[in-house]
Amino acid sequence: MTDPVTDPTPDPGPQAVRRRARWAGQLRRPGGWPGGWPGLRPALAAAAPPAAVLAVVVAVCATGTPAPAVAAGTAGAGVRVPAAAGSLVCPGPPTALSPQAPGAVAGLPGAQPAVPAATVARVLRLGAEQPDDGPALALEPAVEQQDGQQDGQQDGRAPAAAPVLGQVRGQLVGADVRGAGTLLATAAPVAEGTALAAGVTAAVAPSGDLRGLAAAPCVPPASEQWLVGGSTEVGSSVRLVLANPGRTAASVDVTVLTPDGAQQPAGLQALALAAGEQRSVLLEGVVPGAGRLAVQVRSSGAGVAAWAVQQVLRGLTPGGTEVLLPAAPAALRAVVPGVAVVAGGAPPALRLANPGTGPVVAEWSLRGPDGTSTPAGTTPAVTVPPGSVVDVRLDGAPPGDHALLVDADGPVVASALLRSAPGADGASDLAWASSATAVDAPTALAAPPGAGDGDPPSGALVLAAASDDAADDAADGSQGGAAVDVRVLDAAGTALAPQRLQVPAGRAVRVDVVDLRGAGDRLPVGLLLTPVDGAPAVVAALRLDLPGPGGGGLLSVLPVTAPAPGADQVAVRVSGTP
Repeated sequence: MTDPVTDPTPDPGPQAVRRRARWAGQLRRPGGWPGGWPGLRPALAAAAPPAAVLAVVVAVCATGTPAPAVAAGTAGAGVRVPAAAGSLVCPGPPTALSPQAPGAVAGLPGAQPAVPAATVARVLRLGAEQPDDGPALALEPAVEQQDGQQDGQQDGRAPAAAPVLGQVRGQLVGADVRGAGTLLATAAPVAEGTALAAGVTAAVAPSGDLRGLAAAPCVPPASEQWLVGGSTEVGSSVRLVLANPGRTAASVDVTVLTPDGAQQPAGLQALALAAGEQRSVLLEGVVPGAGRLAVQVRSSGAGVAAWAVQQVLRGLTPGGTEVLLPAAPAALRAVVPGVAVVAGGAPPALRLANPGTGPVVAEWSLRGPDGTSTPAGTTPAVTVPPGSVVDVRLDGAPPGDHALLVDADGPVVASALLRSAPGADGASDLAWASSATAVDAPTALAAPPGAGDGDPPSGALVLAAASDDAADDAADGSQGGAAVDVRVLDAAGTALAPQRLQVPAGRAVRVDVVDLRGAGDRLPVGLLLTPVDGAPAVVAALRLDLPGPGGGGLLSVLPVTAPAPGADQVAVRVSGTP
């Protein structure tokens, strides 16, 4: 049997140096996206060949507080250590299966070859200060592939990245780069502490096997992650991708929860992942025929970045492509924002996974623009067996943008499956909305571009309260609810004045990104979300949608994830005299 795990060669130093030198000439000034979504607008105007686009947007802003004084003899005090550079891994574009590919699945004929991705990368840093010993923000390939060809390489050219970024425009340092696969974004620390970074990738294919909009935020390496979604039944393929962007080796263990219980595939235990190495595995090769999946990725020795790509084909009809993103950690409460009920599309479905050793009873409700409800004909409570995964179809849910609230008597992880309305040929798209953590600290969000050069983003921010505390007293005289301040970062390098968004108790609120820019025609390239003192925190997601050829829509959902607190503090015991 063919081993579904690939084993690429680590990136050698001299190649990396030459590669960065080749990339320096591919920088573009920040502003409108060169050419917009290549392949999308021609496909909408006329029958054009399939094309895919990967866009990477990275925004960086400075946060931090002065270092606290520590008294001698203090036990377990939090001591601020010198801030380290922040790292994010930006997933590369999806690739289509071919019938000759190792681990190719029956029902996925691969009738069309892998779609080459015309890629664009944008990097941004909020703040005019520049470090003395290097770039404020740099992009480079995260890994090398097994055969020596970088992820996303096309026409013999290396993926593009920038060892030194372009010009300063207002409060932003930025550059646009084409031709990127899986990227590592490194943000230099700032005087106040570790820089706050955010990024997004977005790949669109208007036709072909990869038809769909697949967007994902750039993710930091972590020691534990949950990917909740996907299926390995006939017609569905899920590729799990593991990347180690660090300088030390990692040992990775993968557990897959299925309707039949937890499985620990032998080939995915104590998996050695060298520094600068990426591996991928087709899950249908290790857990075939599983209608519902939730994947736990744990690592030791170094943090890794993990994501998965689902591709669906119903016979020869594309059913969508999506990148599965890390969900919020297992907890007694989960909130899934960005759940869109699309007119003409299949109803969404809530997915719940139980990583524990005993059954869990979970109660759920749907929060929408008109309040909290349970769709008629659905059961507001479900039992999830240990190590298992269940789906709850939300038949009868009203159209609009919602958030799902789940309360359970044991830890669960959650997501929601969304489907677009089909086009004239029956093709549709899918999206997975993951549970999100509360925006309880300043959080940067990168906004992908619109459909054309200079067009504003087509996304909408969907907000809900992170807890029921929002029903109690709220700050600033509001009638109960959560609140967040949002600032638009525009292509001219300006951070616009903050706007306070109120989320009434028990509801979800949708705000189009273009509506946040106020008067004028400023082009948003990112958002900065800041919690409001005294008000309950929000959870948020960015829902993206584009028109597809033949009337079918393309959609994707990006969770907004607050940075981990205390990244530049460690607990130490101090002894002796001051």
